[in-house]
Amino acid sequence: MSRTGQLLTRTVILGLALACQVSVTDAQRRAQPEIESDREALGPEMSEFMTFLDAEVAELTHLFEVGEVPPADFRRSRDRLAATREAAIRIARSRDDDRVPDLYVLMDVELTQILPTGTAAIRGKKAGDRVGDDFIFHGRIRRSSTFNVLERTGNIRRATPY
Repeated sequence: MSRTGQLLTRTVILGLALACQVSVTDAQRRAQPEIESDREALGPEMSEFMTFLDAEVAELTHLFEVGEVPPADFRRSRDRLAATREAAIRIARSRDDDRVPDLYVLMDVELTQILPTGTAAIRGKKAGDRVGDDFIFHGRIRRSSTFNVLERTGNIRRATPY
């Protein structure tokens, strides 16, 4: 390839990269008011949970920037936190209460951690269906990976207070 062709190719690649960065930044700016309006519409417990999720994202970002988290793990973890936020807000709004749901946001390969049969347990389930005695399936959220959202119901024994 000639020098002019290489220069043209590099210029096009840089232009596309710049256009992608501008569109991502614009999308992030547009999403910010939605997050703030979500907090205003939620009660104090859910607002505090959203603050916790923001702190988790900030810590994860810092660990990524200093090189302690590989890019693939960073994307997956960041998207898991975003899916957790989305599911928690959706559930709290549908119930019209200020309770933080006990969510498990897991990929298909991780489902065996809480369900002995793994993906077979949620096959054919719709959002709102019960999975066994302990969980409610709230659907899937697709980001960089597909996350299954399950909520543990009140069937767990609580620790006795002191």
